[in-house]
Amino acid sequence: IMTKWVYLASFPLFLLFFLYPVSILSFFYGPAYSTGGQIFRVILIAIFFDLVLGPNALTLAAMQHTKFLLFSSSIGASSAVLLTYLLTPKLGILGAAIAFTTGIISINFLNATKLFFVRKMHPFEKKYLKILAISLGLTLLLLLVEFFIEITYIKIVSMIVLCLIFLITLFKIDVIDKEDIM
Repeated sequence: IMTKWVYLASFPLFLLFFLYPVSILSFFYGPAYSTGGQIFRVILIAIFFDLVLGPNALTLAAMQHTKFLLFSSSIGASSAVLLTYLLTPKLGILGAAIAFTTGIISINFLNATKLFFVRKMHPFEKKYLKILAISLGLTLLLLLVEFFIEITYIKIVSMIVLCLIFLITLFKIDVIDKEDIM
């Protein structure tokens, strides 16, 4: 339940930041940082992947699987360091962002796999998968709007309308349970 609500609460922000990274960076940090839009997107993927899978590391720590946490963190860190070494000379800071994202995804994937094999725990109940599928569809629609429409206010209106459709769809296909609301 918690993973679903964290996801639902953070998805609109993720979508806003992912679709308009240049505007977000310019707004908060000034125009000098607007060139970091692509890097911001890559790092957002890592953070969002972490949110989608839920508190895996905390759950493993509570179950006293600290040696495995050391292992998964070592694998993730090693892959990040190796990819930083390989990608940064060719791609610059974007390569470092890709390396970071790969490390975070590796750690989360290993932790989620461990939880599944030890306790058959995973966040992907059928309703959560529906939410993820609808979110992916919405993201793709908004990326198409971003690509084909030039006028800013139309983009903003399109995003608001599609987010409302997202919320209405969630209620219509019954992914919000009574226990979620209580």
